[in-house]
Amino acid sequence: MLSLSLLRSEKSDKQVYSCAISGNGLIAGGNSDGTTTLVRTDRVQSLSNHKYPVSALCFKDTDLISASTDHNIVIYDTVADKVKEKLIIHKGPVRCICVSEDGSLLISGSSDQTIAITNILSTPDVERYLRITESDSGMLSGVCISTDNSLIVVTATSGTIFLYDTTSPKPVQCHYDAHQMGVNGCDLTTRDERNLLCTVGADYLVKLWHVDDYNLTSDKVLSGHTGQVLCCKFHLLNNTEHVLFTGSYDKTVIIWSVESGDKLHQSICHSSFIYSISVYEDKLVTCSSDKTVKVWNVCCGRVKTINVLPTSSPEILSDWTSKQISTN
Repeated sequence: MLSLSLLRSEKSDKQVYSCAISGNGLIAGGNSDGTTTLVRTDRVQSLSNHKYPVSALCFKDTDLISASTDHNIVIYDTVADKVKEKLIIHKGPVRCICVSEDGSLLISGSSDQTIAITNILSTPDVERYLRITESDSGMLSGVCISTDNSLIVVTATSGTIFLYDTTSPKPVQCHYDAHQMGVNGCDLTTRDERNLLCTVGADYLVKLWHVDDYNLTSDKVLSGHTGQVLCCKFHLLNNTEHVLFTGSYDKTVIIWSVESGDKLHQSICHSSFIYSISVYEDKLVTCSSDKTVKVWNVCCGRVKTINVLPTSSPEILSDWTSKQISTN
C-alpha cells in the first residue's frame, strides 16, 4: 500500500487543464480561466498570459511554454520573471505542444488542422507546417517527437494516429481506428533502440506500439482503467526501470511496467478526472477537474496538494502543514 503525505488541499473556482514540472523544481498548472499557476520554492504566482483556457504546458530549461485556446503560445522566462516571446503561429485553438529532447524544436498542434515545427534555440522561427489530410480527423489530442527529431506522432479524437517525417508536410502513414471512440493523448520513448509509442483512448485502454521506419505495429494492450484514459507519460524510474504513468476519468493514476505490461500500482489521486500528468526524476505531477495540482514522490509516495491560488492570495509552501492519508 502506498502511503501519501498530504500537505495542503484547497478548492478554487478554476479547473486545471494542464501541468508541468521542470528540472529545477518549478511546477506549473494551466487553468480554465487563462491563468497559469507557477509554484516556486518560496512563493506561488498567477500568470495572466492568456485570455482563454491553458490547454498545454511544458518546460524548456527555465522557460515555461504555455498554449491556449486563444490561438497563442507564450514562452515565459521564469528567471527574469517576464514573457520572452508570444507566438501567434496558428489560426485556431492550440491543443497540444511538446519540446524535442535536445530543446531545439517546439511542436504544436491546433484546431486549424496544422502542426507547427518551430525552432526555439534562439529567436523562435517556424520551420514548417505539417498538414492533417483527413477532413474527419476530429480534434487533435496529442503530439510527440522522437529523440532524433526525425519522427512526429500526432493523435486525434477521430481515433487516428498520424506519423510524419519532419521534412514532409504530409503524413507518411495514417493508422485509423487505433482506439474506439478516439485517441486522447500520446507519448513517445526509445527502448532497445526502437521507437515505442503509447496512446490512450476513450475506450478505457492503453496501447503500446512499435514504430519502425514509419510503420506502426501493436506491442501491448493494457487494461485496468474504468473510465476514459486522458494522459500518459513514459519514464525511466531511478535510471533502471522503464515505467508508464496513465491518468483517467476514473480519478486514478496507474503505473505500468513497460517491459511486462503489468500494473505496478494504482491509486485514486483526485476526486474528479485527471486531465494531465508530468514527470521528472522521482516526482510526478497530476492535475484535475477537482481544481488541484498534486505533486507526488514516486518512490515513497509523498504528495503535495497545491491550491490553484488567485493572484491576490499567494501562499508560502514552507507554511504548509501535513496530515497522513492512505490510498489503495
